Amino acid sequence: MVIMILMLPMTFLSGAFYPVSTMPTWMQLLTKFNPQTYAVDGTHYYLAGVEPTFGIATDWLVLVALALAFSGIAALGFRRATLD
Repeated sequence: MVIMILMLPMTFLSGAFYPVSTMPTWMQLLTKFNPQTYAVDGTHYYLAGVEPTFGIATDWLVLVALALAFSGIAALGFRRATLD
Protein backbone atom coordinates (compact mmCIF):
# COMPACT_ATOMS: atom_id res chain seq x y z
CA MET A 1 0.00 0.00 0.00
CA VAL A 2 2.76 2.43 0.93
CA ILE A 3 4.68 1.63 -2.24
CA MET A 4 1.64 2.46 -4.38
CA ILE A 5 1.24 5.80 -2.59
CA LEU A 6 4.78 6.67 -3.68
CA MET A 7 4.92 5.01 -7.09
CA LEU A 8 1.68 6.30 -8.58
CA PRO A 9 2.56 10.01 -8.33
CA MET A 10 6.11 9.28 -9.49
CA THR A 11 4.78 7.49 -12.55
CA PHE A 12 2.42 10.33 -13.41
CA LEU A 13 5.29 12.82 -13.04
CA SER A 14 7.68 10.75 -15.16
CA GLY A 15 6.25 11.67 -18.53
CA ALA A 16 5.11 8.11 -19.23
CA PHE A 17 1.48 9.10 -19.82
CA TYR A 18 1.84 12.63 -21.20
CA PRO A 19 4.83 14.81 -22.16
CA VAL A 20 6.67 16.72 -19.46
CA SER A 21 6.51 19.86 -21.62
CA THR A 22 2.70 19.96 -21.28
CA MET A 23 2.82 19.91 -17.46
CA PRO A 24 2.47 23.07 -15.37
CA THR A 25 5.76 24.71 -14.40
CA TRP A 26 5.69 23.48 -10.80
CA MET A 27 5.20 19.90 -11.99
CA GLN A 28 8.04 20.22 -14.49
CA LEU A 29 10.29 21.18 -11.60
CA LEU A 30 9.28 18.04 -9.69
CA THR A 31 10.06 15.82 -12.70
CA LYS A 32 13.74 16.79 -12.49
CA PHE A 33 13.95 15.04 -9.09
CA ASN A 34 12.14 11.89 -10.26
CA PRO A 35 14.45 9.07 -11.42
CA GLN A 36 11.64 7.52 -13.48
CA THR A 37 11.60 10.64 -15.66
CA TYR A 38 15.10 9.90 -16.95
CA ALA A 39 14.30 6.23 -17.56
CA VAL A 40 11.12 7.10 -19.48
CA ASP A 41 12.94 9.84 -21.41
CA GLY A 42 15.62 7.39 -22.53
CA THR A 43 13.06 4.73 -23.37
CA HIS A 44 11.11 7.15 -25.55
CA TYR A 45 14.33 7.99 -27.38
CA TYR A 46 15.45 4.41 -28.01
CA LEU A 47 12.06 2.83 -28.75
CA ALA A 48 10.11 5.62 -30.44
CA GLY A 49 12.84 7.94 -31.71
CA VAL A 50 11.41 10.87 -29.74
CA GLU A 51 13.93 13.62 -29.00
CA PRO A 52 14.85 13.39 -25.28
CA THR A 53 13.74 16.19 -22.98
CA PHE A 54 16.96 16.28 -20.96
CA GLY A 55 19.39 14.78 -23.47
CA ILE A 56 20.33 11.13 -23.71
CA ALA A 57 23.71 11.70 -22.02
CA THR A 58 21.98 13.32 -19.04
CA ASP A 59 19.52 10.42 -18.83
CA TRP A 60 22.34 7.88 -18.76
CA LEU A 61 24.44 9.90 -16.33
CA VAL A 62 21.60 10.28 -13.81
CA LEU A 63 20.56 6.62 -14.02
CA VAL A 64 24.12 5.28 -13.70
CA ALA A 65 24.87 7.65 -10.79
CA LEU A 66 21.72 6.55 -8.97
CA ALA A 67 22.47 2.87 -9.62
CA LEU A 68 25.99 3.24 -8.23
CA ALA A 69 24.83 5.24 -5.21
CA PHE A 70 22.08 2.83 -4.25
CA SER A 71 24.29 -0.20 -4.91
CA GLY A 72 26.81 1.24 -2.45
CA ILE A 73 24.10 1.90 0.13
CA ALA A 74 22.75 -1.64 -0.31
CA ALA A 75 26.25 -3.14 0.02
CA LEU A 76 26.85 -1.23 3.26
CA GLY A 77 23.48 -2.32 4.61
CA PHE A 78 24.14 -5.93 3.65
CA ARG A 79 27.58 -5.83 5.23
CA ARG A 80 26.19 -4.48 8.50
CA ALA A 81 23.40 -7.04 8.52
CA THR A 82 25.76 -9.97 8.02
CA LEU A 83 28.41 -8.82 10.51
CA ASP A 84 26.05 -8.43 13.47
